[in-house]
Amino acid sequence: MSSAHALCPRCHYDQRGTIETWNDSCPLRGRCCECGLEYEWGDVLNPFRGRLPGLVEHARGVPQLVRWTFTTFGWIILPHRFWKRVELHHTISLRTILLGPLLVMAVFHFAAWVLAVIAFLLTPPNTGGPPASLDTIDDWWLDAALLMAEPFARGATWYSPSGRSIYVDWTVLLFLDRLLALVTCVLAWPLLFMVLPITRRAGKLRWSHIWRAGLYPFWWLVVLHISDRLIAVGNSLIMIVYSLTGDTRAYQVAEAVNPTVVFLANTLWFIGPAWILAWWYVALRRGFRLERAGLLWAVLGVAVLAASAIIFLGGWYLRVVLDPYWTPV
Repeated sequence: MSSAHALCPRCHYDQRGTIETWNDSCPLRGRCCECGLEYEWGDVLNPFRGRLPGLVEHARGVPQLVRWTFTTFGWIILPHRFWKRVELHHTISLRTILLGPLLVMAVFHFAAWVLAVIAFLLTPPNTGGPPASLDTIDDWWLDAALLMAEPFARGATWYSPSGRSIYVDWTVLLFLDRLLALVTCVLAWPLLFMVLPITRRAGKLRWSHIWRAGLYPFWWLVVLHISDRLIAVGNSLIMIVYSLTGDTRAYQVAEAVNPTVVFLANTLWFIGPAWILAWWYVALRRGFRLERAGLLWAVLGVAVLAASAIIFLGGWYLRVVLDPYWTPV
């Protein structure tokens, strides 16, 4: 152990002045004279305590990054569980917070696309002609590539006297209002600390702490995307089974469970803001250990919800303007 970098875990105030007052022994706990944080001296002096096994930020190598992404996700589902494990002295790696879930999302997206292409190749075209094959790849490869854009857009091609044309249906308009509102709810918290720096300075927080708490809620968007791709995988498997066996029972099962699946998927959109509110409450109270954390959370929470509501209405308006075929009920 060395006192060369004996810094407060929260405000990074140099604690060597306190260490120099020790005569015979080292106390187990200390208190920062700058921000008032109570800590264990072992967390300050022992650099090995800065690494937390299972936390995606501390993963080494791609295999561990993937495994610890799922481990960390199991923690963040319950914010209290996450902030009970992840403390102020743990080393912060902002880049890895998003790298892990984005890698997992890309794998799910690619797998869903592969199954969609297989289902597309096995399903006879609406014209009644034979299924697509490698011999006719020039005719269908673009349609297969357009499947990669789902769920944000769906595309199709057709031939006309002037050549091949592409039709794109921007399905992102179907959930544009919810998407913009949820992104606002995620970004508004750290941005409010930037707009109101006095709040951060009063709590003696570093920007790395703010963005650690601010980036993990982006995982909720990853969950929404993966849930949509899992539904797409189920639909592709049903089409593949039907194309290979001709058994219509798969479609009957899908019709029975589809309303429940769609309901649960849509529910995630509304659970998101509530989870983000709970996440920041625990982050301010337990993670950052701020005084008057409840009051600060309430003030910022009202501002975040107001901004999200305004953006939701703006997204709803854009949805009506940009999609002339959509009629609000």
